[in-house]
Amino acid sequence: MKYAKEHGLSVCIEHLDFSKKKSLTASGKNKYYNRMIHRLAYSKYLEYNTKASNNYDTALVFVCPAYTSRLGQEKYQSALNLNTTHEAASYVIARRGCGFKEIYSKKTKTASAV
Repeated sequence: MKYAKEHGLSVCIEHLDFSKKKSLTASGKNKYYNRMIHRLAYSKYLEYNTKASNNYDTALVFVCPAYTSRLGQEKYQSALNLNTTHEAASYVIARRGCGFKEIYSKKTKTASAV
């Protein structure tokens, strides 16, 4: 946040909602998955980023998390010589925060920019 404040930038994060998934884990069929979902402290992460953006007076932009990993892997990982899919997904998140739209076609399984 400090870097964003100093350079006049905004911070983009994925808008994740685990409430549906957490409600479905009550059946207890897969205890490892249930444990992983309930241990993920997304609310703490969100609270921290919201407070930090308020303290540093920077904009916090929420973007749709759909297909960020797949789009990043297809479009940016090899082109930019990135090590992980997560790094490539961060490019998709940043581009969405800037207003660019990229579509992942399930039928052809290819990515395209709009």
